[in-house]
Amino acid sequence: MKIEQLQRRNKAINQSLVEDYWALYAGGEQLGRRIDSFIPRNPAEPADVWARRKRDWHHINYSQSILTLFSGMVFEDGLKISASDGDDIEWATKWAADVGNGASLQDVVEEQFTKALVKGRAIWVVEPMRLTDAPPADLAAWHAQGLDGFRLVTYEAEEVVDWQHDESGALRWILVYRCSRERASVADEPRVRHEWREYTGAGVTVYSHTLNEEERLDPTTEISGETFRFPLDLGAPPVVVMAPPPHLWFMNLVYSVQRELFALSNAKNFQMRRTCYVVPLFKVIDKDNNPPAMDGEGRFIYCHPDETLEWPTPPTEVLTYIQSDVKTLKDELFRITHQMASGVENNAASVGRSGLSKRADQDPTNTMLRRYGKMVRDAVEQTLNIAAAIRNVPRIDWAVSGLDVNADLSAEDLMGILGQEALFGGLGSVTWSREIRKRVSDTTLPNVRPNLRTQIYSEIDGAEFPSAVELGKLNANPPPNG
Repeated sequence: MKIEQLQRRNKAINQSLVEDYWALYAGGEQLGRRIDSFIPRNPAEPADVWARRKRDWHHINYSQSILTLFSGMVFEDGLKISASDGDDIEWATKWAADVGNGASLQDVVEEQFTKALVKGRAIWVVEPMRLTDAPPADLAAWHAQGLDGFRLVTYEAEEVVDWQHDESGALRWILVYRCSRERASVADEPRVRHEWREYTGAGVTVYSHTLNEEERLDPTTEISGETFRFPLDLGAPPVVVMAPPPHLWFMNLVYSVQRELFALSNAKNFQMRRTCYVVPLFKVIDKDNNPPAMDGEGRFIYCHPDETLEWPTPPTEVLTYIQSDVKTLKDELFRITHQMASGVENNAASVGRSGLSKRADQDPTNTMLRRYGKMVRDAVEQTLNIAAAIRNVPRIDWAVSGLDVNADLSAEDLMGILGQEALFGGLGSVTWSREIRKRVSDTTLPNVRPNLRTQIYSEIDGAEFPSAVELGKLNANPPPNG
């Protein structure tokens, strides 16, 4: 395949804008690398003045502070994995503790959550730990050779260069690209490795091309790919894409405001540095015996007592206007954040909650964060389903919990609900009775080991709960005191 074919980009990609989003969110070195995009050169501006403006930039990063708060609230209770009674998920809980490079599933997903809200999507692949171009004849041999391990491989949004969906909207294939600098040893010159990976349901095809550091890719160069087959056809690429809906894509909504804040704040500071300095004035009697007058930043001025010197100050009105605009934009940024929350469809069906938590419905921010939590849970369930398919285990009914904002329902509130259920029989639903007990368990035992949590869930699912009618009879005829 020619390199020019691999270099095709999907028309939906706006890489420059995504890189600007991330630079403005990350700040620091990331923003410094793209500073030309945020501090452009003015018409007829001297090169040295533009260089000074770019050197003296600063960034008040409101968007990062807001997203750090969002992430902390969504992941406060942690990620919990369980399944229906009878499903063996010991392998899943062990794998979730280390999905590759010593990172837990929650560590990876939490990092990708932030990237999804900044870049619009986060992508990872459930990839077999050992790829082979000659898979075993059957699954038993595949397990015996230790090929059933798998890991999470994450990709940046800008590394996904092309993809295709089928008629039903399912992903048919996806192409990712990475460029890395490598040296075989200290004595060797650095080389640049270009690698493309095409994932399908059947396996992954790797195209690679290594050049000297000063060489550039020739689009007409023909390179061959090496295909590694999965032990069984998964039907779709083992890829998870976590993407917020447009009205919850945080950085896309606040980008223009945060960027204008950056521009105005830097313009104000540059103006102040250029004009706001003190110039001392020395009045001397014999000016002939003194050096000639000098003016300018960091200089001083001489004049005779009989002479006068007027020093008109630069107008300060423009600084006042800029400061006013900065305040307005800062308020606008937080207004957009609040509107994101208020704009979420606030009903029990949209957030997957029961109707009991009416107080939570009054808090639009918590409602929005629950939508984010559901987005993450769906991505985790998809990840676990792919992992189960790779292991060729029977379909598992996963129950991914946590990732909910429960500040409005404390342990005391939940125990109060159980007390009301004991008196009135709850909602007449055994399922509700079981789920509320699981919520009590999660709230009162947030750090319990995964195997114990699964055991607690199993015991709750196996318990019998009296109906509302039975409880009514019991309360009407309480047993005599012994």
